[in-house]
Amino acid sequence: MPKLIISIVICCFNLSVYSQGFINANKPETKKYLSIYTAKEKVQTLTTESDTSITFLVRDSIVQNLDLLLQFNESGKCSRELRVFSCDSCYRKILNTTLAEKYWGWTEINSKTYFSKFKKHLILNVQVAGSLSYEIRSLELSKKEFKRRLKKQVEE
Repeated sequence: MPKLIISIVICCFNLSVYSQGFINANKPETKKYLSIYTAKEKVQTLTTESDTSITFLVRDSIVQNLDLLLQFNESGKCSRELRVFSCDSCYRKILNTTLAEKYWGWTEINSKTYFSKFKKHLILNVQVAGSLSYEIRSLELSKKEFKRRLKKQVEE
């Protein structure tokens, strides 16, 4: 029972941690945040990094596994977040919380793709690395193309 309670607490904390939390953040900010998270939650993690990425893996017997892969563009800003979950209910809860955030204004394009408001320039794709995964990345569309895709979706 204590294991279940700890898992629920960690899962709820992750709701706020992983909702577009790193897009446009720089590497030092991201590393600092992940370090604080690890110290505060007292869970076992593994972090690796390269010039253009950070991989943050939660691997602890008291919580479900979580993989967070972050990619950084040439200006050093996070341009892609990939989350891979090991728990279906955690995945659904965090994904639904992310999609419900009004600030980003997510609009469903199809069953696996969502666009944020144009001014936020984000796209969210589900099931990109297995059935319990989703990614958020910078959107590289012109305003005209963005509107065309939204309009096409409304007409269907």
